[in-house]
Amino acid sequence: MRSLARFVSVAGHPFLLIPLSIALATSEAASTAGFRALLSLTLGSLLVVGALVLFGRWRGWWSHIDVPERDRRAPLYGAAIVTTALSTAALELIGQPSVVVRGSLVATGMLALSLALNRFALKVSLHTAMAVYSAGILGVNLGGTALLGVAVLVGWSRVVLGRHTPREVLAGFAVGLLACAALLVR
Repeated sequence: MRSLARFVSVAGHPFLLIPLSIALATSEAASTAGFRALLSLTLGSLLVVGALVLFGRWRGWWSHIDVPERDRRAPLYGAAIVTTALSTAALELIGQPSVVVRGSLVATGMLALSLALNRFALKVSLHTAMAVYSAGILGVNLGGTALLGVAVLVGWSRVVLGRHTPREVLAGFAVGLLACAALLVR
C-alpha cells in the first residue's frame, strides 16, 4: 500500500503536473516562441523553488523534501509566490494570451492563500491543490476530468504516507477548486 502511495505521490508531484498540464493546455493556443517562453518560465520557477527545497533539506531546515514542518514552510511559500508572480509579469510583458497570464496569476493567489492558511495551523496539501488546479487547467476536453480522479489519488497518497491529515488534503482540494473557479472569471 505504501509503495503505491509513494508512486502516486511522486507521479502527482506539482513539479511534474503543473508543467505537463500547462504544456498540454497551451501548446495549440500559443505561438511556438510563446510556448517555449511559457514553459521556460514555469520550469525556471520550479527549479528555483526545487533548489531551495533541496538546499533547505541539506542545511537541516526541514526534515524531508516535502517540508513537513508547518511552522517552517514560510520561506518555501515565499519563494514560490515570488517566482510565480515574476513569471506572471514576464508572461504579460512578452504578450502571452490573457488566459495564460490569468492562469499564472491565479496560481500566485493559490499559493498566497495556502500561506495564509498555513499561518492558522492548516498545512494545505499543495500536492492535492496543484493536482486539482491541473485538472482545471486542462478542462474537460483535454482530460481534466480524469486528472480530477488523479487528484483524489494524490490526496489519498499524502494521507497514507503521513504527509498530511485528511483535513489538510480536503483543504488542498478546496484551494484547488477555488483556483479553478477563479480561472473561469473573465
